[in-house]
Formats: sequence, structure tokens, C-alpha cells
Amino acid sequence: MENPDPATAFIEHLRLHGEPTDLMRLRRLLNRAEYLATTPLVEQYLDSAGCKDPWERQAHALVAKLWAVMSLERKTDQAGKATPPKQAGKRRSLGHTVAELYLARDRGLHIEQNFLDLLEAEAKQVGHQLNLLMATLTYEPGIPIHWPELLADLLVWNHQDRPTQKKWAREFNSLLRESELHPQEPTTDRQDENKYKPASAQTSLTSVQTSFWSRWSFLLGLMWGIILVLAIIAIDAILDANAG
Repeated sequence: MENPDPATAFIEHLRLHGEPTDLMRLRRLLNRAEYLATTPLVEQYLDSAGCKDPWERQAHALVAKLWAVMSLERKTDQAGKATPPKQAGKRRSLGHTVAELYLARDRGLHIEQNFLDLLEAEAKQVGHQLNLLMATLTYEPGIPIHWPELLADLLVWNHQDRPTQKKWAREFNSLLRESELHPQEPTTDRQDENKYKPASAQTSLTSVQTSFWSRWSFLLGLMWGIILVLAIIAIDAILDANAG
């Protein structure tokens, strides 16, 4: 049997060795501002693997915390141990997972906005933005996450070409196009003037602008009407005075 890739090996380590106390501590740490804080369950594994890069260690810790939250939100088995979260059978990115969540929640705008915020997040903000999405995914047990894929994608989050962000946006939009709900092509390039934005947001912006100019045109017309009436009254007064 082939050895699993490093990301898969880490998730298997969590499944095999994660005790309830480890998971509860990881869950508590996720809600703290310091996302580097972790547990021996994670630290000892990374030390044995010779992992020294700060971002790599942070990415592993973040995935472990999110995995722990999902585990503890499931029903416990007869032994009282948390049930590991179901994992997607095929490798797929978080973009595909969030698209499923978006469709399941009737295209909730907050889900789409949270996803867009995540795509634009710097490394220090990723934990917070991911936590927001995971909090919603927790209540959709039928939408599994491919945990090794999530970890592998996070490990290259800081790459200058932004491969993870582009892949997530592409797969998110691809599933929506298949559902004939979202035809726009996304991009995460900050320099692109046509950067992907929700269709609903574009529609909302257009309607607000239209409403603004409609109100302004009405007020302008009303003002000129009042001026015209006052001018007519003034002319009539002058004519009456001259006639007198």
C-alpha cells in the first residue's frame, strides 16, 4: 500500500490519536485571536515531521482546530468519543464545498460574502474567515469537506500567483454555472478591473444608483416648478402695480 501524502497523513493522525480532551482544547483555541496556539497532538506531529516553517505550522494547527470543531459537533458514539467528521470521497477544494452550502441555503448572500472575504484575506486573517464559513457548514452534515485538500491548499496560500484562491473561486463558480444560477466568471486578481463580484451585489448597486438619480431628478423638477410659479406671481404683481 502506498504511503499517503503529507496532508492525508496529518488528517489520519488526528483521526487515530485525537482524544476528546485534545479536541475540546483545539476548539477553545480556535475562538482565540492567536491562531498559532495549539496542542501537543499537533506540535509533536509537526516536530517529528521536521516542519519548521511558521506558516506551515499555522496551517496545520488551523485545520486541526476546524477538524476538531466538526468532530465535536457530531453525535458521540457509544464510547462517548467524538465522531470524526465525514470526509468527501473525491478530492475537491473548499470552493466546491462552499458552493454546495450556498445552494443548500438558497443562495444566502452572507455565505457568498464570507467566501469572497476569505479569497481576499491575508494569511493572518484566514483563520477568522474560515471559521465563519465552518460555523455554517457545521449545520450541514450532508456537505462533507475534503480535509487533506483543504490543508494542501492552505499550505500554498501565500504564493504570489494565488493558486488556491483562484482554484477555490473557479470551482465555486463552476458548480453554480452547472446549476444555471451564476454565469459570471470569477477572478481573485486584485489588479483586475473586472474582479468577480456577486450578481446580487451588482444588481443591488445598480438599483440604488437608479433610485438616487430618480429622486434627484424629481427634486430638481419640483424646484424649477416652484421658481416658475414664484416668477409668474411676481410678474403679475408688477403688472398690477403698474396698472394701478
